[in-house]
Amino acid sequence: MTTSPSDCRFAKLPLEFIFNNKTARVLDHLVTMKPFDFTFGELMDILQLEAKQLQPILIKLNKLGLIDETTNNKAKLADNPRTLALHKFMHECVVYNLEQMEALSKESR
Repeated sequence: MTTSPSDCRFAKLPLEFIFNNKTARVLDHLVTMKPFDFTFGELMDILQLEAKQLQPILIKLNKLGLIDETTNNKAKLADNPRTLALHKFMHECVVYNLEQMEALSKESR
């Protein structure tokens, strides 16, 4: 069985692919967009989550020290060793996925 670069495993960001849950989707977004902060409404729109789904996720991530609340009730990824480790992990996953996509592309030629 061969897979193509359009395989679904390349469609999700690393944490959501591995853990397959909404918390991972939120973390993927915040890690990827680290320098930026987002309002609750912006996160709902971008991540396609309802308020009742997003609110407990943000509370949990805040309690774990993974996100910080900034001005005007915005959330952003915290700056600490755990979030740095998440960022490094995601970077390595993306590099690996790109290498796999390139190998699959060469294989299909």
